Amino acid sequence: MGDKRTFFHIRDKDGFYAEGSIKTTPGRVERFLSDFGPSLVAFEVGTHSPWVKDLAESLGHRTIVANPRRLRLISENDRKTDRADAKYLACLAQLNPDLLAPIHHRSRETRAAIMMLGIRDGLVQARTQLINACRGMVKPFGKKLPDCSTGSFHKKALEEIPKELKPVLSPALGAIKELTGRIQQMDRKLAKLVAKNYPEVAHLQQVPGVGPVTSTAFVLIVEDPPPLREEPKGRILCGSGAQDGPIGGP
Repeated sequence: MGDKRTFFHIRDKDGFYAEGSIKTTPGRVERFLSDFGPSLVAFEVGTHSPWVKDLAESLGHRTIVANPRRLRLISENDRKTDRADAKYLACLAQLNPDLLAPIHHRSRETRAAIMMLGIRDGLVQARTQLINACRGMVKPFGKKLPDCSTGSFHKKALEEIPKELKPVLSPALGAIKELTGRIQQMDRKLAKLVAKNYPEVAHLQQVPGVGPVTSTAFVLIVEDPPPLREEPKGRILCGSGAQDGPIGGP
């Protein structure tokens, strides 16, 4: 699936049925998939695969999100084209879906929350770059800006900037102030989201050095951890003999 066009290859029980391409837009993809009854839809993981998966399943189709890194037939094909990739995906899905090394997309809610963390990280990086730029620009003038928290930098730095540099650096300090406010807003939204939907984050923050951002990122990335396995009890086979009771018993 490309940003502009998506190539398809359709097979039925008798083999090849049709192939072609459509525009990669939600409306066009929905019209295309609506022309078929419940089917198996396979596509490579990528930027568009999450919404295509959601759309296809809402129309009653089964989906497979293929991992091309596990498929040398696709990733290392000397004559790799979008049309050829679509054909290989269809053939493998029809033969044995497990050959596509299917992956699981996170839920829409989780993806949105992860995006919030990503945007916050971008704001923090932008603020850090501006602060470092301000610190470096005043050094040739024999000045050193005070050590302080990033949240208070725009206030304390203004007092130490040389007079001739204030017209130059004032816009940067204003941007730093704005970024700080935006970051604080996102932190409050994130705290509300976590308190409502991810109570397990609070347990992770009991670990020394683990803050709200790190713990939230961990929970969102793991999303649905497997259940803890209880210690097996009863009859346990060990080699050629058998043992009654819990592991470690006499």
